[in-house]
Amino acid sequence: MQNTDGLGRQDDESFHAWAKRIQNAVQYYETCSRIGFHRRLPYPRSRQAVYAYIVHIRRIVSRLPNRWYCTYCKSFIDRGWGADASMDQAVRLHLYSCPKHFNFDYYTHHAEMIQKAFRRYIERRNNKAARIIQKVAIPWLYRPGSPLIQKAERHFYCLAVSQV
Repeated sequence: MQNTDGLGRQDDESFHAWAKRIQNAVQYYETCSRIGFHRRLPYPRSRQAVYAYIVHIRRIVSRLPNRWYCTYCKSFIDRGWGADASMDQAVRLHLYSCPKHFNFDYYTHHAEMIQKAFRRYIERRNNKAARIIQKVAIPWLYRPGSPLIQKAERHFYCLAVSQV
């Protein structure tokens, strides 16, 4: 069987990891296509059972709408019903937003720089406002005879008496 859709067994993958991955994929595609079992599928205990699941997955995928498979992030992109365009708008938009595609970093680098600069600006603005308020509030809070100072004195003297 060809491994073009990623369902075949990988080079260093154990049988049980492969069977579990295929079982999860069957469950996923049946959920996406709204057909199939209402119960959890049994774990495939032989290669024949795994291959039967793979055939079942391919049958489901062939009935799904026109989808494009991203080899970078391993997901399907719905291309709509216009099958004549090889690289249509949905695919191009996905490649710009796919975090594992090489264009993602190129197109998002400038946006991230702007976001970081804006966050630093907001943080500086908030810190400046806090400093202005602090300059007024701290002398007022710690003025002689204020309730805060009286409470601190009571607490200190209670501790000092209990320590002796």
